[in-house]
Amino acid sequence: MNGALSTVWFDRTKIVNNCPEHLTSIDLMCQLLDGLVGEEVKAGIPKERIIIGGFSMGGCMAMHLAYRFHQQVAGVFALSSFLNNNSVVYQLPSYGSMNAGSPLRSPRSHSG
Repeated sequence: MNGALSTVWFDRTKIVNNCPEHLTSIDLMCQLLDGLVGEEVKAGIPKERIIIGGFSMGGCMAMHLAYRFHQQVAGVFALSSFLNNNSVVYQLPSYGSMNAGSPLRSPRSHSG
């Protein structure tokens, strides 16, 4: 972390959901992943037929990539993952509207 070689998608100061997101490293990974989406579109796959997903930190990346940069994709999923309580994803107008049938909720909106 802090720029050192590691096997994580982005930098984190700690593994809790109430710490700030490290948007610099998240955005760098989104730029790299954006290239993969772009390659699929160039190969003839409409963005509306692409689903982005991931596990753990990859799920967080999938949420950032889809909600912030590829809102036209068919769907997004995250397994065993979480976004920080104050994630920029929750602040976006598109949040919760990509699939009105089952909108995501921030941790603040869960009861109990």
